[in-house]
Amino acid sequence: MKGNREQIYEFVKLHSSVNANHGISTNEIAEALGMQRTNVSTALGELLREGRVKKSSSRPVLYSLTEAFADEEGAFRELVGYDGSLKYAVQLARAALLYPHRGLNVLLIGREGSGRKYMAEVMHKAAVQQGLVAEQAPFVMCDCMDFGADDAATIAELFGDGVQGGMLAEAATGILFLHKVQFLSVNVRRKLLRCFVEAEDARELPMIFLSCDDKALDVISLLEDHVLAEIRLPSLTERPLPELLEHFLVAEACRTKRTITLESEVLTCLMLFPCEKEILTLKTQIRKACMNAYLRDYMDHGGELHLYISDFDPSVRKGFLNSRADKEAVDALVKPQMRYFYQEGGVTVLAPEMPPAEETQVSEPQIRTDEPSPVLLSFTDRESRGHSQIPSRSSFTAETCMPLTFLTNRRMNRPTSCCGRNCSRSIEGRESLPCTTRRYCSRCCIQFPARQEHSSAR
Repeated sequence: MKGNREQIYEFVKLHSSVNANHGISTNEIAEALGMQRTNVSTALGELLREGRVKKSSSRPVLYSLTEAFADEEGAFRELVGYDGSLKYAVQLARAALLYPHRGLNVLLIGREGSGRKYMAEVMHKAAVQQGLVAEQAPFVMCDCMDFGADDAATIAELFGDGVQGGMLAEAATGILFLHKVQFLSVNVRRKLLRCFVEAEDARELPMIFLSCDDKALDVISLLEDHVLAEIRLPSLTERPLPELLEHFLVAEACRTKRTITLESEVLTCLMLFPCEKEILTLKTQIRKACMNAYLRDYMDHGGELHLYISDFDPSVRKGFLNSRADKEAVDALVKPQMRYFYQEGGVTVLAPEMPPAEETQVSEPQIRTDEPSPVLLSFTDRESRGHSQIPSRSSFTAETCMPLTFLTNRRMNRPTSCCGRNCSRSIEGRESLPCTTRRYCSRCCIQFPARQEHSSAR
């Protein structure tokens, strides 16, 4: 549930216009939201200090959004979940950029692959759009893993050696981004912190963005006292996966100009398989699968790209192992036995088309009454009627089969078929023939062995 300050901010956002001299007063906000005027005034003061709202110089005082926060088409819209799972991180980033005297230095904390580098790039775009830095201002990015073990060489590359300026001098009018600062040695980190303290009032340094792994707690505790804007990016398990999957699949659909389809089982695997490098792993697996599907359906111009589980790496299939443990959560997000269509407009969920069921007509067997069934004939009678060969299983047709009343269960004390053990019983008024060397079952047409003891003939 939103707090009072966020409710007030949303209300100001709906009832103000930065393009005209419009706004809303404190009394109007208090009456509309049912809050006390003193509480509304306090919340507006906090929003004013954060740079999210501005007030007019006329009486009564009218509050409206600042130009930076009113820009709904800003660079932060490029972030997946900028108004959802990353909303708080985006607010902190905006506040750090808009702070007086060229903003605040920023520390981005998150796991590998969580998007720290991309967040820094988006913040640089936002700073250019809002006029905080010049469009030609440099954005110097450095991965601290590239530095060697020589501290003197690293310090010279960062701060200069007296003859040539380092990266700080190169990004003097722009932004310097030091990625993975946990790989810097202790001496280099202390040198960087001393520069922060010495240049805090003079603002001789450029705006500096730092990124650090969330497991490097000692580095975070050392930097958080000197870097006030601390932005923590949520991990993949803390973010709603449907928004990420939709973003990546729609992006690939726009890139290939095809509609991408997949079954709900494949979507379940994508949501539950272990991602070692967070969002980076998820994005890579989706792109690999689209590449394999595009190669398979290359000649089908304009057709759909159907992603099968075989298009992904074997590690994605491990998502099936977790589907039972997280069944309730998955069922709430993925509809079973459905097909998902991703295209430029978004995602569509439809039931797969099932082929129409073929109607089969079962005809009742026609029983010939003009002659007894060949099953009841003895071996001698077969020879006399021209059946010299023992009939095969395929020779028994519907016309030569016994009536169903002859094929009832023997254990129910009803008439039995010819393959029963009691050959001397009569079947519906007919005398059973003498037991011969071979008998056949009219139900399954299986040949039975000869009996050792024969019943006496009448």
